Order: sequence, then structure tokens, then C-alpha cells
Amino acid sequence: MFIDFHTHKTEVESNVFSIYSHSVGNPHSCDEHYLSVGLHPWDISKVDVEHALAEVESLMDREGVIMVGECGLDHCHGVSMAVQQQVFERHVLLSEQYAKPLVIHCVRAFDELLALKKRHKPHQTWVVHGFANNISIARRLVSEGILLSFGQNLFNPNGNSAKIIRQMTEIPFFLETDDSSISIAEVYARAAEVLQTDMSKLQNMMIHNMEEILNRRII
Repeated sequence: MFIDFHTHKTEVESNVFSIYSHSVGNPHSCDEHYLSVGLHPWDISKVDVEHALAEVESLMDREGVIMVGECGLDHCHGVSMAVQQQVFERHVLLSEQYAKPLVIHCVRAFDELLALKKRHKPHQTWVVHGFANNISIARRLVSEGILLSFGQNLFNPNGNSAKIIRQMTEIPFFLETDDSSISIAEVYARAAEVLQTDMSKLQNMMIHNMEEILNRRII
């Protein structure tokens, strides 16, 4: 089995445990998937925020909704950082209240993210998806208990993702397709190549990591 930690693909692949990221600012939904549900920072300006957050909370008890998000902070796109932080903190509270991991979109706002982590001291796992920043930032995040998910950047020979997973082999991480055209099997194959490990070992590792943050068996 492959675990696709974060995807925007609507088709359901066989032998894949995929978590479809549903933003309540986007009208599309995909009932066949397991879901993470939140208000993406890019979508904040499109909605009535209170109504959208109420919708997020209304879905928390729905079968198949296993994570909160993606939500987050983005200095390059969206409304003011002050508003983004307020919306993000509402997701943190939902993550804690409903005991679901938090999926995070973060662009050039890692200082703010770490400050919020220290302020809230969450019990639930936080995961920054699509991480492609440098090893220094990666180490800062994991030192504060924030995990990372990697995807398309693994294929970039000059990218940071491959360097990071080589150097942080003892830290749990995840693999994802996000909105790319590549398959999760291709992402796994690339990660296995980078780590010089076999596919079955990598699959078992990802299943273990997912079961740890969900606190339940998935197979």
C-alpha cells in the first residue's frame, strides 16, 4: 500500500491510502477519499471566514475526515499575515478539540509558524506539506516537533528535499503528490532511490508514520 499524505487529485487510485485536501473555499469535494478539511490561506479572501470555519467544524465528525487543513501562512499570496494567523489559530483549536493532525501550508512564514507552535503547545501532530526549503529550516521545524511531507521537489536534482531526507533518516516524514501530475508510486520510487532502500521497507515506514500520527491502524 502507498500512503499519499496530501493530494488534490480527485481520482481514486487502487492500493493507495490517499488524503484528499478539501478547502471549504473551493466548491469541489471528493467523497471517495479520506479527507483533510480546512480553509486554505489562498481562499480566505473568497469566503465569509466565520461561515467557512463553521463549515470546517461541521465536517470534523464526518467519517473519513482524518485531518485538519490544509491551513497555514503564506507571505507570498493571500490576505494580510495578521488575518492568516487568526484563521490558522482557529484550525489549531479544531485540531486539538477533535484530536486530528494539522496539515500546514507554509511559505516564507516559518518564524511565525514556530512562534504559534510555542504559544499553543499542541498535543496533535503538525505536518508541513510539500516541504522544499533548506536543511536549516527543516531542522528548526523538527526540533519543535513539526513533521515534514515531501513530493515533487524530490525529483529536482538541485532541490532541497532529497538532501533533507538523506540527512534526517531518523525523523518520521511523509510522501505526497499534492497537485502534481506524478503518481504516488513514482514519488515512492524516487524516495527509495534517494534513501537507497527497497520499496517494501519504505511503504512499511510510511504506514507506520501514518498510524503513529492518527493513533490507529489503517490496514
